[in-house]
Amino acid sequence: MGNFFEFMKSRETTICPADVGHRSASLCHLGVIAIRLGRKLQWDPAKEQCVDDTEADKFVMREMRKPYDYGMI
Repeated sequence: MGNFFEFMKSRETTICPADVGHRSASLCHLGVIAIRLGRKLQWDPAKEQCVDDTEADKFVMREMRKPYDYGMI
């Protein structure tokens, strides 16, 4: 987090590109979802959805309240 705050002040580049950070965090979140459901998951990184697993997808994105729903749910 410290590097992010430094980046915000200086506008220099961060240690890690945003997409790498996103993918790293996603992997951790998927691990927790798999543990909660007690099974392996198949992940489609392009769609950012679990393959044929609507129950697991409920954990991937929660329902957002208006006006922040962006029509996604």
